[in-house]
Amino acid sequence: MERILGENLTPEKARIIAERALEPQKRDKEFFEGEFEKTTEDLKAIKQINSYLAQEFEEAGAEEKADHILPEQIHYISTESYDKNFPKAAERGSEAIYFSTQRAAYINVEAYSGRLAKYHATLHEATHSVSAQIDSVKKGKKKITSQKCGYGTITLSKEEKGTFITQFIGFNEAVTEKMTKDVLQKHKDEIFKEFNISEKEKTNFTPSGYDAFIKILDAVIKKTAEKTGTPEEETWGKIKKGYFDGRMMHLREIERALGGGALRMLAAIGEPSDFVSQAETAEMILIYFQSADEKDKEKIAKLILSEKEFEKYQKRK
Repeated sequence: MERILGENLTPEKARIIAERALEPQKRDKEFFEGEFEKTTEDLKAIKQINSYLAQEFEEAGAEEKADHILPEQIHYISTESYDKNFPKAAERGSEAIYFSTQRAAYINVEAYSGRLAKYHATLHEATHSVSAQIDSVKKGKKKITSQKCGYGTITLSKEEKGTFITQFIGFNEAVTEKMTKDVLQKHKDEIFKEFNISEKEKTNFTPSGYDAFIKILDAVIKKTAEKTGTPEEETWGKIKKGYFDGRMMHLREIERALGGGALRMLAAIGEPSDFVSQAETAEMILIYFQSADEKDKEKIAKLILSEKEFEKYQKRK
């Protein structure tokens, strides 16, 4: 589900912009530098993944129908091409990337050992593609920018010109990867049979993406369920539904259950900090959600949040 927002944007202008947005999408369906030709098995896997995601969408109760990612929107490319074209992602250790404005995923297929790893990476990026997405266009500008993808948000700073503020990026990756693992677990027998996966391939496959972030998500689900008296699966279901349809009222329930400031801490997962590394940030946020001591929690928040965000945190109810 994708929407386009902009100042004084009439339906007609929105239509024109939507058509313009298709231009980079059309380009990104073309063969990319260093891209490998998709095999019959690749095409079968993408079709199967779309089917599984449509099922997840329906089971979550999302009001819209799930979009399908087309095979030509998934690019399996070489390490050389990936490092050259997406150096920042490569520096972070990320071997796959999804662009919502282009509706295209680029996967360094040489970084994944075995067919299950490749399937997993494809499923993860395809999951991003069916999340709620909002693109924006600034008045008088032609460039369309991503404002929201799933839970992740990118906004232009009002204080620092030309600076973008990212929030909930790590939380969004945790939700995406947890869903990816759920789908793989739910359909593993069918996947193994369909693609004749050997025991050796099963043994060698150890998905480890965003484990630290998922631990935080699981802690949030568990604690929210306990505080609200609802099953964990129901709490997780609300998070999935929000990911798909963009409706975020359930986040208020999480804030009420976990206390004021909880959403600011979730928004900080995976964000850079002046004082601690990304790995240390994730570890400390997990401790934050496991702790019942408000003084300890405030100390953690001070270390992780920016000065401005911490000031807002201190004003929490």
